[in-house]
Amino acid sequence: MKTHKKELKETIKKLKTAISAKCLNCVCYQPAEVLRCEIANCPLYSERPVTLLGLYTLAKNLKKSEAKNT
Repeated sequence: MKTHKKELKETIKKLKTAISAKCLNCVCYQPAEVLRCEIANCPLYSERPVTLLGLYTLAKNLKKSEAKNT
């Protein structure tokens, strides 16, 4: 039972990271703009991050990985 809960928590964390990454990509990796998003018809609008917690680090890491791939 504990293993299932742990896997579920890890899956939720991965989904939140993926949503945050998509939101950052949409606003050209500007974390503050994610909070100002007004695109209510976006399917991720209700799930987007509501705090800057971790967004700056994620944006920095995504920029690095994008630069490495090009």
